[in-house]
Amino acid sequence: MKSLPLIIFSILSLLGIVSYTSIEFPGVKNQTQIAPVSQFIRKPGNAAVQFNSTWNKKNEYRWVPIKGMRYMEVDIDKFPQYRHKYRLKSLPTIILYNNGKEVKRFEADIMMKLNIKPNEIQIK
Repeated sequence: MKSLPLIIFSILSLLGIVSYTSIEFPGVKNQTQIAPVSQFIRKPGNAAVQFNSTWNKKNEYRWVPIKGMRYMEVDIDKFPQYRHKYRLKSLPTIILYNNGKEVKRFEADIMMKLNIKPNEIQIK
């Protein structure tokens, strides 16, 4: 019966009544915390955020440094609330921001790979 609270929580989260960040599990280390994505993208200038999952690590985009671009990677397994907040349909997804506004989005294909070239990840 120790798993009953977890089952109830799972059902409530599927119904959208609670989220992973709204309940603390006593004795569990590394609880989900909010990654500072919104703070990162609000800073002036260009920013790129890659959302991916631990199970899809082999398909993540390998960053090529671009002058004037800040980069951030977010593991959706650790921050599941971002799936909805950033309308993620596939992983990995890269979203480019300019002064806090989304300007471009790259989503993985059916093979869960991003087929983009470094020069495509530029904000003009």
